Amino acid sequence: MKDPADFRNEILTATWADVKQHAVDGAVVVVDPRLDLATVARAAAKDDKRRFERWLADGGLRRPTEVDLAAWSATPDIPVRFAIVRPWVFVIEPRSV
Repeated sequence: MKDPADFRNEILTATWADVKQHAVDGAVVVVDPRLDLATVARAAAKDDKRRFERWLADGGLRRPTEVDLAAWSATPDIPVRFAIVRPWVFVIEPRSV
């Protein structure tokens, strides 16, 4: 299994407009910016259910709300850092700069 550092090479940046279709497909999971995206990607690849349950319970991971989607769609050029671990697309919550 890859080390979390190996997943750093798989973290990408694009605009919300480029990532939006994944949200429409129901694949987006929002990652709290306090979590390390590479660690989340590795845990997903490893199917680490305990970690995911903990992150879901404490709000570290969540599904985007309709309010989130509307706000991000209103600023489609907002940059989004993300990692794809099929079938999921883990995104650090986009913030206006």
